Amino acid sequence: MAKWVRTRLETGHRNAPGLVVDARKAHQAFRPVPVVGIAERIAFRALTEWVVADLELTERSPEEYRSFVAGPIQHAFPQENLGMKLSDAQVEYVVHADIASYYQYVDHGVLLAELENRTGKVDAARLLIELLGEVQGTTYGLPQLLDPSDKLSEIYIQALERDVVRRLGAAWRYNDDFRLAVNGYGNAQQALEELSAAARPLGLVLNDRKSMILKFSTYFWRYAIGEAEEADVEINPTEIEVWVEDYPDLDSEGLLQTAGATFDQLSSGDEFQIDLTNASPDQVKDLRRAFNIASREQSPIGLPHVEQVFRFLPQLTPRLADYLVTMHDAERDADSVWDALVARSGAFNTWQRAWLTYVARRCAFLDTDRVTWIRGQFEDAPPGLLHAEAAIALALAGEMDFATLDTALRTQAEALAPWYAIAINHVTATAEQRSAVRGSSRLYELLISPPAGK
Repeated sequence: MAKWVRTRLETGHRNAPGLVVDARKAHQAFRPVPVVGIAERIAFRALTEWVVADLELTERSPEEYRSFVAGPIQHAFPQENLGMKLSDAQVEYVVHADIASYYQYVDHGVLLAELENRTGKVDAARLLIELLGEVQGTTYGLPQLLDPSDKLSEIYIQALERDVVRRLGAAWRYNDDFRLAVNGYGNAQQALEELSAAARPLGLVLNDRKSMILKFSTYFWRYAIGEAEEADVEINPTEIEVWVEDYPDLDSEGLLQTAGATFDQLSSGDEFQIDLTNASPDQVKDLRRAFNIASREQSPIGLPHVEQVFRFLPQLTPRLADYLVTMHDAERDADSVWDALVARSGAFNTWQRAWLTYVARRCAFLDTDRVTWIRGQFEDAPPGLLHAEAAIALALAGEMDFATLDTALRTQAEALAPWYAIAINHVTATAEQRSAVRGSSRLYELLISPPAGK
């Protein structure tokens, strides 16, 4: 595999652009997620690892997130005075700020300058940016959900962080989220404006929906562990703890109780009920975490809620699909949930239907009626991920032929070639046909099994 990728690069083979899939978000919004080819992924990772090897980059761990959230609180109580009260805080306001569509607007020219100046690996950095431009098909943007993109995004956002610290002094960052600690509401507004001004030269803008100004006491009780009180409570600055996304100290029973409490809010009918048509970002996080816990513990407590969450919170589609696979493997009743979702599939976009097809393939939901639905997806879908995913499912069901897959290999986007190549392993083909396909590409030789006896 490494030899194949090296040969492609050394011979000047142009890297194939990623196939962009529109992953659904809330409120009819979309996030462009590219499907990147195998060779491009390997080259992208290798070049990035080499270029950034000597740089110190954050790992985006729970510990780093805890430090990020706690930063303004620790800053507000700089003295280790055990008799301090909440009113003694030396901060009046905390600014929340988030960069809108961050990965989508990373400027390759600015990123190249950062890489060259900070690493000194000029030739390798230029090769990396050239590769990135070919994969993206533009001079901006990073392919999401790839580890190398996370590292490059970290380098890019550090340029903004340096400027903000120089302008404002007290600033904390985690990924593309910022916290600013200030005194005076006017100064808080000015801090937001300064952050926005620093972001503009990098081609970035603030997310209006996620940027806000909070009173320090509001921020404190939102994140500090403890019961919120109106009274001016005493504060021990050395022992302040803050919430993070995980629950490292809970056993399985405690985790399931936490998840169950979240699921109960979907059917409680009281003032604390989660309104799926207008769920807040924190509620979406809670539901994601609840399904993570249910999947990890192989618990069916989330199954009654999969259908409604799938319909109203499409951004959780991958999480729900993985949960259904886990439930099927645990011999729970996942197939009836899948059937209910398919009955409503006309309201889902191609990305969501691709995930439903993936679940059918992984769970072997390949009886006649279900295969009929999958064939409909294959025949009606535009070229893209759904077409490719349905091809593998139909091949596994014995409902696909070699000629159709061979045509797809020649005509569909190169990034999807692995789907069709793997599908060929599950259809009837002569030894000569299989050998001919394998001989046409080193990638196909690696993915397609050789004819029997060879």
